[in-house]
Amino acid sequence: MYNLESGEGGFVPLAYIQVLSEEHMHLPNQHILSGESLQWNSFQDSFPPDNQKAYWFKLNLYNPENHSRWIISPGYWYEAQVYYRTNSQAWHTVDTSVFVPLSKRQYKSGLPFALITDAGESIEVLVKAKGFRFGREDDAQQIQIFKEELYAETQRQKARIQNAYLGFAIGIGGFHLVLLLWFREKTYFWLVISTAASPVFFQSLSGFGLTRLWPEMPVWNEYSPPVLAAVVAALYLQFGASFLNIEKQLPKFKNIINLLFFFMLLSVATVLYEDHNIVGIQSLITAIIAIMLLASSIYLAKKGIRYAWFFIIGNVMLLIAMFLWPMVELGFFPNSKVLPSVIDLAQFSSSLLGVCLALGMVERMQSMRQSMLQQALENERQRSEQERRTKALIEAQNIELESSNKALKELDILKDDFLARTSHELNTPLSGIIGLSQILLDQKIDLTDKERKEYLELIISRGEHLKDLVEELLEFVKTRKETITLYPEVFDVKTHINKLALTFETQAKEKGLKLIYSNIEHIEYRADPRRFRQILAILLDNAIKYTDRGEVEITSQITEENMLIHVRDTGVGIKKSQLEDIFEPFRQLRQNKKTREGAGLGLSICRHLVELHGGELAIESKYGKGSTFTIVLPLQSK
Repeated sequence: MYNLESGEGGFVPLAYIQVLSEEHMHLPNQHILSGESLQWNSFQDSFPPDNQKAYWFKLNLYNPENHSRWIISPGYWYEAQVYYRTNSQAWHTVDTSVFVPLSKRQYKSGLPFALITDAGESIEVLVKAKGFRFGREDDAQQIQIFKEELYAETQRQKARIQNAYLGFAIGIGGFHLVLLLWFREKTYFWLVISTAASPVFFQSLSGFGLTRLWPEMPVWNEYSPPVLAAVVAALYLQFGASFLNIEKQLPKFKNIINLLFFFMLLSVATVLYEDHNIVGIQSLITAIIAIMLLASSIYLAKKGIRYAWFFIIGNVMLLIAMFLWPMVELGFFPNSKVLPSVIDLAQFSSSLLGVCLALGMVERMQSMRQSMLQQALENERQRSEQERRTKALIEAQNIELESSNKALKELDILKDDFLARTSHELNTPLSGIIGLSQILLDQKIDLTDKERKEYLELIISRGEHLKDLVEELLEFVKTRKETITLYPEVFDVKTHINKLALTFETQAKEKGLKLIYSNIEHIEYRADPRRFRQILAILLDNAIKYTDRGEVEITSQITEENMLIHVRDTGVGIKKSQLEDIFEPFRQLRQNKKTREGAGLGLSICRHLVELHGGELAIESKYGKGSTFTIVLPLQSK
């Protein structure tokens, strides 16, 4: 069991990693996760992972400090699934394949991670993995685990280094771009192009390409380092030949330089092949370029060409990095351990190269030294100003991001609220259809053809209501905005109430309740009839639901200014302290130590619909005796 006592994490020693034996490797996932009759072997340094086989790895972690958030990565596998559980709870699974886009990764990082939350004292990890890019055999034997906040801080530090190098590259590239436009010297052309390509290469090499340049292109992120390495090396070759003036100083090398340049570009195709000999072509050409440029610069420096010394000083470490990179690609060094050092060396030497080349250009153009110095100072000022603007832009973007996150959370809440409301609205007409259908199916009830026709018409009416709700949902999907449009028309209130009450008679009769709706006046009223029925249906449904004995009564009343419709029940009643809460979404009353069925949205929807008609919804209630809901609608709508 690997002890996480240090609280920092890192590479897990191979001695703590176990590999499933070959004869059990192809068992179903569930069988392996159950841990039944399995033989796990020690993970030795000599373990040779096969690119075509799938492997199961096992790791037990001891978390004495009970730190709750860890991130764990099995490395860069084409197919990888991390299973973990803490304190023997249920298994959790996370896809950690390198080809998972950043937006779908559980933890937003260039290295595929699984985020472990609520970690207990013990953590059990199983990894199923298959396939890796050539040169990553050593990476395939490594599992990394970090405390989340420490890893995040490390990534921020790397990002700051990358930003510093990027800013420096922009400054140096801009400086030489000015010289290119000023002097029309082809040396500057290759320098500007290679300076622009190098930051992109280092971004991809360090994993920042995944999070910055092309986050939704994991395939390109996986193969971009060798592709960009070939392009940058080819550009660097042309720049070195131009700076050293190989065409005049060493004319016999000119054709060799051009041949190597085109071979280097063609070697990009080697990324498509997982073969040692084919991949070695690119590495061999890169090594030849590094050795040849260094030898040429030393030869010219000995001949007395002073600017060649600046090339040697500025390029010696970069050439070493160019030589080491193919060695890492060919697997001579552990990728995960040597690659960061190679990257840092290449970036540092690239920065040093920029300084040395500036001095070399001054040596080559002695007469223009003063103007070049002034230009360099101006570029430095522009670089500082650019950094200031970049910092201000980042701060502004952070503020905007926080605001966007808040808006997204609110939008998510509104979405859930809308879906719940819609479910409630769909349930009400469905209840009516079920009630009418039960009447029609009840053979004990002798119905006339006219009555049967009326019930069928009511079922069709409820079905059309459901259809309207679905159409409203489709409209919402198109507009991404919850809007309710009223379609008012003049209708007889008593007729609508009588038809609606019929749909609830079965529901009331099943609970032994008496449904009274005879005391209704004939009123010609102008409103949206569908929404009017919906309001009454919600109130009737709630009244029957919260009444266990007695009666539910619907009455109407006309005053000078308003039409009042009362829905009275003899149910459980509502406490005074809860009278306002019942109209809030998702709030339900607990009666007799249990919550009634439903999402708690009916009265909220009901009040909203009444207010859309210019009215209000009032309530009077006595706890334990019953409640009366009153719909108050203005007569000017008539």
